[in-house]
Amino acid sequence: MESIAKGSDLMCIESPSVAKHWGMQYNTDKMQIVHLYVDTEKFSPTLEFEQRPKVIGMCGRLDHSKRVLESIKAFSQIRDEFPEYIMEIAGSGPLKSKCKELIKQLGEENRIKLLGWVDNDKLPDFFKRWKLMLAPTNYEGVPNSLLESMACGTPVLSSPVGGIPDVISDGIDGWLLPDNCTDTIAKWLKTLLRDQDKLALASKNSREKILKNYSFEPSLINFNNFAQRIKIYGEK
Repeated sequence: MESIAKGSDLMCIESPSVAKHWGMQYNTDKMQIVHLYVDTEKFSPTLEFEQRPKVIGMCGRLDHSKRVLESIKAFSQIRDEFPEYIMEIAGSGPLKSKCKELIKQLGEENRIKLLGWVDNDKLPDFFKRWKLMLAPTNYEGVPNSLLESMACGTPVLSSPVGGIPDVISDGIDGWLLPDNCTDTIAKWLKTLLRDQDKLALASKNSREKILKNYSFEPSLINFNNFAQRIKIYGEK
């Protein structure tokens, strides 16, 4: 994909940072932002942020690139200060058995729940309940789960990889981790959970960001602009 992208005369791309990830400068002359949209009716908040249960969530494949083991350890580290919080992890993958073993080893069976594979139609039920989604991934493009979580008014604490820095405005509608090691994740979880007002504001800002930039209408405009550019380029 990277070789094809570098040799293309005109391309659509999810975000400027994805171009940089491929070792290219974002160039508006040959690149058009075209990204997927979020169904903002299906993925929408139904509870006021203050009414949500004390739950932190993760959503993704259970493998090393998602840093799920580090996240489990980090959540266990905040137990003394936030014993009332639980963690829900939606997804399956090769680390499922190791996750179960680690949770048991840490004595966190009552606080960390492995939900297994969750169909997309069921994901809103979880995103709408969570106070924060954790995504300390090693690499991404622009993940659907990030956009869907934000559409539900659930801010995200994420690694600044792929197109994620183009979606999250750090400290406004989410937060970008300086690294994704266990201690750093735990430190940031503590900092954010201590400031519920900041989380509530980020919840509001997350929803507004998705409505403005990642709902159907703005995505359709981007796609139409790209289609028009293809037509013009083909006529030359």
